[in-house]
Order: sequence, then structure tokens, then C-alpha cells
Amino acid sequence: MSQKYFSPAIIHLNVLHSKPAENREALISLVEKASKEGADLAAAPELCLSGYGFEDRQAILPLAETYDGPTAQALTKLSRSEGLYIVIGLAERDKKTNILYNSAFVFHPQGHIVCRYRKINAESRWASPGLPSQGNVFQTPWGLAGVLVCADSYHSLIPRAAALNRLGLLIVVANWPPTGKFPENVFRLRAKENHLYLLVANRGGKEERLDCSEAKSYLIDPNGQVLLGESSDSSKLFMCPKIPLLDDGTFPNNLGQEQLFKTRRPERYHRIYSSLQFFNDLTSSFKLPEPREVKLLLIASGQGHSPVKFLLENQSRLSADSLVILPLWNYDLSDKKNLTKIANQSKVKILTANKKNQGQFFWAFEPKFKAIPIDSIPALPLMTLGPLVVGPTTIKDMIHPEAAITAAKLGADLFLAIEENFDPSDKLMVFTRAIEQSECAVVAQNAVAFGARSSDHGPGRSVMGQAQDIIEVELDLKIIRNKRFQDRIDFETILANDHKLI
Repeated sequence: MSQKYFSPAIIHLNVLHSKPAENREALISLVEKASKEGADLAAAPELCLSGYGFEDRQAILPLAETYDGPTAQALTKLSRSEGLYIVIGLAERDKKTNILYNSAFVFHPQGHIVCRYRKINAESRWASPGLPSQGNVFQTPWGLAGVLVCADSYHSLIPRAAALNRLGLLIVVANWPPTGKFPENVFRLRAKENHLYLLVANRGGKEERLDCSEAKSYLIDPNGQVLLGESSDSSKLFMCPKIPLLDDGTFPNNLGQEQLFKTRRPERYHRIYSSLQFFNDLTSSFKLPEPREVKLLLIASGQGHSPVKFLLENQSRLSADSLVILPLWNYDLSDKKNLTKIANQSKVKILTANKKNQGQFFWAFEPKFKAIPIDSIPALPLMTLGPLVVGPTTIKDMIHPEAAITAAKLGADLFLAIEENFDPSDKLMVFTRAIEQSECAVVAQNAVAFGARSSDHGPGRSVMGQAQDIIEVELDLKIIRNKRFQDRIDFETILANDHKLI
């Protein structure tokens, strides 16, 4: 039996601002070229007819189109004549209400609109946000696919809600310059944490306040590996690597995705729907310890090397009043006594996890000993160590954005996994997970990793340490507790215990 493939294409347009006729002509020409080269689906950027930057509603209103406007009519005919799916971003005017939306449309090869999605993180100057529960998933001969618009992929629960329908492919139409929160890392994590193929149709060219001349379009596989990452200042067709299909002609990620989603724990995520938009001060609202600066010492003792022995050998390097975090180990009673002694002598707090117990327990020495289970209780646990609130987790839970956001909404300052071993390829997850409004860290015998939130859309601080490293990190809890969440989310889908195909 010959191998079957799905062939996606990206229409990477140099979008000319306020010139829809010229943009439409370029779009149609490249779609026709994609069809000749065997594409099954061609995706174009966000707002690819109008351009992106507009001061207000009046400025973009003449360029906004209805679902049956000139572009929709042209692409309906084109999708039918060329026999492929076409995905575009369009400034949409609703016929009934005259409300404007930043939308994505999917045109079926039989010549009709099969999906329309309205951006949730919409441009506040002119666009209304789309509804969280709107449909953005559509059936194809290769399985289910979904579509998002640009910044909606930045907020992890929006792609997660779509992916829970068991998507094989998620398409993002974008106007995302290569600045700020590095988009490639976000796209790679979204593909990996949902175990699906991610197709990003970005753009080239410049506008008055937007430079996409070096912006990249992507195809990323379910492991977060970049299969295509290309930029072009001028309009260009990118024929992506073909995706091999299963014998039945469907996307190949279903088994891995099903195994991943089985490790979700929706019963722990119910705080996630709480709206905190009126909570300006989490410290007083949640009765958290008073915030101040905290020093962390993240220690990778070395694979198979006793963390207690390593700490005794390096006790002189411990700073008073810091929190020392050690990797998972099979601790015994003498280890417990030594850790208590070090905590008292060096005036530090020590946090680690014990491998011996049924399930995993976090051990804290501050200097009094206390233990908390993190894997066997129904609620997401928190630990308070001086002024710091820790959300204990594991690597297998950290892959799920729901866990990180739940911990942040409970008041966690640090989302922390203590492990025996850390796969360095997971550093992307640690560094990028801090988007979810808590600092994020993994401490293991062979390595440590830390990712910080950013106060703006710039990249947060990230640190990686190898075996026998001691990594020092300063946290300003006053800044960390200034959290902002995207709550236009389909929480019913996120919290449902049983997800079936649509």
C-alpha cells in the first residue's frame, strides 16, 4: 500500500495596507499556484485584504466585508474550481448588526464556507471579541482541523479548548512580527502541549507601526519540532513538507494525543473559571504572605549523586534567608536529620521531594519539617514557605496549561516540579509556561530550568543549569502578584470530563 500524505501550503503575503483589490489579486494568484503544486489546503494571513493597523472603526469600516462580500464570493468559486481548502483572515462586518470582527474564514473545496472564527483577543480600537464557545473546528477528509487568529494562540486555553475535540491540525492566521514574546516558542509549545500539527500563516511587508518583513510562517509537528519556518518580505508561496497519514488517510497524531489528554485532571482545575479581573491585589484578596524579594537556589546535584551530600559539600555557598530547592531522591531518616541541621545552621529554607513515599511528597524544612502530597489528592496543592507561595506539580502535569493557570489563580508565585531526571528538550515548556502568570521551574538531579514572566510582551528571563550547578534566582513577589488573565475561555469544554468528536 502506498503512503498517503496531506499537503498544506502557506500564502505568505506582503499585505498592502488599505489596498484590498491588489491583495485579493495576489492571494488568488498564489492559491492557484498552490493548487498546481498539489496543495490540499492553503492558508493566508490575518487581515490579509485590509492590512492590520487602524486607528478606529471608521478607518477600517470601508474595508470590512460581509460573509458574502467580494472576497468570499471570489474564494468560494476558487476553492471549488481548484478543489482545495482555503483559509484566510478578514475584517468582517456582520450584516445584521454592523459589528466588526477580526475573523478567519475556511472555504470548502465544494465551494462554501465551512467555518468562521472571530478573534477573541480582538483589536480594541475597532473589533468586537468573538464568543468563547463559538465553533472553530471543521471536518476534513483527513480528520478534524481547527482555526485561530494570531494572539488567540498566545493564550493557551483557547487552543486547548479547540484541541480537546481531538484535532489533527490547528491553523493560525497571523500578523505576528518577530519581536516581543518570541512567537516561535509559543507556537512550538502549543503544538507540543496539544500533540497536533500547527500551521501558522504569517505575513511579510511593513506598515506604519508594524514590521513583518522578517516574520516567519511555520509548520510544526506534534512534538514541537519546526518542519518549516520561513520568512519573506515579498509575497511568496511556501509549500510545506507533506504530513504522512495513517493507512486510513487520517492525521497520525490521534494515539499520542489521546494518551496525553488522559493525563489531564479536570477535577483539579475548577478554580480556573474564577474571574480575577477586579482583584488588583492578590496579597490582600487571598490573604497571602506579605510580598518581598526572595532568593532561590536551584540545585542539580548530579545524576545518582546524593543531594544531601552535595549540599553538605557546598554548604558555604548557601545564602541566609534563601530557599534551597533540591531534586527528587530516595531520602532516609539520616538525610532528614541532615537537612534539618543545614536549614538551621545556614538559616535557609529547604524544599525537596521524597521518592520513597506512595506517590510523591514535597518535603519542606523551614526549619521545622512538613510534608505535602502532590499527586494523590483531588485538589491542586499549595505550599507557603515564608512569603513565597509554591504550586507543587510534576513534569507530566506541567505540560497541561490548565494546571499552571489554576495554580496562578490560587495565588501561586512559583509553579514547581521536583524530579529525578529532566529532559532538556522540555526546557521550552518551562521557559514559555511562565506566560500563564506564575514563575516556572524544574529541579532535577541532572539539570534545573527556570522561566520568568515578563512585565510586558517582551521575552521573560530564562535560566538553564546542568549537573552539579547551583543556579541563583531572585524573585520580586510584589511584581509577580500583579497578574492578568484571559477569561474569555470556553470553560465548559476545558472542564468537561468526557470529550467526544463533534
